Amino acid sequence: MPILRQKKKDPVKRAKERLVLLIAVFFIGFSAISFRLADLTLVNVTEPENIELSEKIQNIKEDFDGFRAPILDFRNEPLALSLPLKSLYADTKYIKNPKQDAKEITKLFPSLDEKRLEKKLASGNRF
Repeated sequence: MPILRQKKKDPVKRAKERLVLLIAVFFIGFSAISFRLADLTLVNVTEPENIELSEKIQNIKEDFDGFRAPILDFRNEPLALSLPLKSLYADTKYIKNPKQDAKEITKLFPSLDEKRLEKKLASGNRF
């Protein structure tokens, strides 16, 4: 009885076929995602439930106090803590009256020296 032998395909041809198949799968997946994105952004925009959902999402307001829990090491000793601090940043090119502004800022930050702050505000530099 003769043994039927299958002809082995050329490895280069086999690799090309696999590459074409892989490209086709990626193209189909990318096309599906693109069509869904277009459907959500262009076609279903005017449906009432989508408009309501969009308005709800846009009007969400959450207060974030900026507090983080301390980071502890394996002995429960703190490595990093959140400390409540006040900070000040100024772009002095937008400050019109450095003397008046320095007086108002020192009311908020009493530890600052008013004269020194006035010089910084009049300097034209950011700090």
